[in-house]
Amino acid sequence: MSASRESILRRLRETRVPRHHPAAAAWSPLRYADPLGEFEQRLEVAGGSCVEIAGRDELAAALGALAPFRDAEKIASPLPEILSTWDAADPRGWAELDFAVLEGQLAVAESGAVWVAPSDSERSACFLAEHLALVVRRDSLVHNLHEAYAVLDPSRSAFGCFIAGPSKTADIEQALVIGAHGPRSLVVVFWG
Repeated sequence: MSASRESILRRLRETRVPRHHPAAAAWSPLRYADPLGEFEQRLEVAGGSCVEIAGRDELAAALGALAPFRDAEKIASPLPEILSTWDAADPRGWAELDFAVLEGQLAVAESGAVWVAPSDSERSACFLAEHLALVVRRDSLVHNLHEAYAVLDPSRSAFGCFIAGPSKTADIEQALVIGAHGPRSLVVVFWG
């Protein structure tokens, strides 16, 4: 038995295919001639909208031009430019929130998404407010997710996520429903 075993192993060694080392792929991440235009298109496809302002002093006026903001009674905002009319100590209270304005850390042209790392008290607003505005510095817009992940430092916050458009689902009878699991609208405000 030992001789047949050795014979089999010897034949296997002789027929071994040499290792193949594939050449590196000639690939580079997407870059856009107009990253802001690309971001706006992607966000619009996802159901959101985009507004540009020169400085944060224009933020209240820009949001005031939006019907959901004008009609809102309960507004939450940690930003000094927007007066917050809502302070829910209990996160379950955020479900009654009409409009939330939060800071976005960076935006990605490739996906029309904004990275948000809200504080624990603001996290619920991302998902429970009826309408959401994310305020992002214009110079924090990157072309693709590769650039975004190179810039992001997840250890700086306990929670973070990409938000691309309002909440939507098509699970029920394959009909698209906006706002089923979160905000019914999303506006991204670029400043600077």
